[in-house]
Amino acid sequence: MKLSTLKKEAQRSTAYRGHRMSWGAPSGDTLSTNETLVGVCRRCGMQVQLLTHPSPNEIDVSGEAVALNCNK
Repeated sequence: MKLSTLKKEAQRSTAYRGHRMSWGAPSGDTLSTNETLVGVCRRCGMQVQLLTHPSPNEIDVSGEAVALNCNK
């Protein structure tokens, strides 16, 4: 899945939980063409990680910010 699509999905999920995300720069892996993007809540510091090509034991959108409500 495209990184921009994953970011929109993560933005919806984290906003629903009360987070205000700040996004870093994407990083890439030249061997597997996997792009990664990390977002951090500006209020509480919880993170979300996006992977364009997750391994079989990973998921494309993960982290505390999509699982837990903002505590600030």
